[in-house]
Amino acid sequence: MNARKKAFLLNFFLDEGIEANVLAQAAYLVTESKGLEKVEDDKIQDEVYTVLPHLKDDQFKQQFCMERGSFEKLLRIIHGALGTNGFLARVPFDKKLLYTLSLLGGNNTYRQAGQTFGISTSSGAEIYKWVTSAFATLLPSYLDWSYAKCETDAELPGVVGVIGECHISLRSSIRLEKTNKIVKKLAFQTVCDKRYRFLDLFIDLPNGDQQCLLLRSSLYERLIDMEKPIMTRTKHLVGDISYPLLINLMTPYPNDVNLSPCHLAYNQAIYKWQTHCERVFGSLISRFRRLEKLDITNLDIGRRIISACCMLHNFILDCGEKIENSFMDFERHSNLTFEEHNLLDCSYTREAERKRNNLAARFIKRY
Repeated sequence: MNARKKAFLLNFFLDEGIEANVLAQAAYLVTESKGLEKVEDDKIQDEVYTVLPHLKDDQFKQQFCMERGSFEKLLRIIHGALGTNGFLARVPFDKKLLYTLSLLGGNNTYRQAGQTFGISTSSGAEIYKWVTSAFATLLPSYLDWSYAKCETDAELPGVVGVIGECHISLRSSIRLEKTNKIVKKLAFQTVCDKRYRFLDLFIDLPNGDQQCLLLRSSLYERLIDMEKPIMTRTKHLVGDISYPLLINLMTPYPNDVNLSPCHLAYNQAIYKWQTHCERVFGSLISRFRRLEKLDITNLDIGRRIISACCMLHNFILDCGEKIENSFMDFERHSNLTFEEHNLLDCSYTREAERKRNNLAARFIKRY
């Protein structure tokens, strides 16, 4: 049997499924420092660049979403976290990784990507599932609030990051099993800092009542937890008018009231941070174009793919690469509202209002 036939049969019978112990091992290693240690170069030197070595650096980045140096680091992190087993040994590790990155970075099908890498459609689907699951499992290690330092914003001091939400469209509608509801998009809420890193994210179905997604996320409970506050009272996130005013979440003054010049200046400082958030969303979707029209069959798959892309986004920034300078036309949540509820007492609300007034008062000296 010639080499081409052997390769075809190898790929055809590859990867009948993901071994449960693989992801369990990854989840364990994420909580241990050794899970993110780099392995020695000589252990994987034969695996690097066994696929498409002829690509120039700019072509490599365009096809695989990151620079060659970043890819080498990613290969070592994933290799060190998951190690080697029968599943990995059947296809070179870097081949699996490049195959998955090419799918995340474009809208090509398993078949189209398989023609480039010599991987069958069925095997490619399993590889894509396995590698994106590994990325999603590593995500908590890259969502570290200890990175969130108080930004030195002369206009609006104490800002840790900005919260925002956008909708990810689906290529085909999905039907929820429990409610039989038809879903055409996913809602994606995130907090990012001034360095464009994600600090927190929450992925769910869009609110049918047009309320902001924050109220359903664990972040909200952490923001109003006075016993174990997520940050000191002098620090805060910023968000648009659709979010509640909290001690650690500053929002603009409503435009339906007569605002003084300093109040308007304060609002403008909030809006500047909103453009910062838009750039992060635009960069993420322009780099990982799979998110333009997400092809999924259920909500869990959508969460896995978006989480994988967010992990890679933070990883790429940590490698020193610059954020993509792109503002994409995606659906935002500007039509959502926040309605009062009984979870906050009056004293808490008054303290949050006093804090906002003190921040706005800093703009008085300009007028």
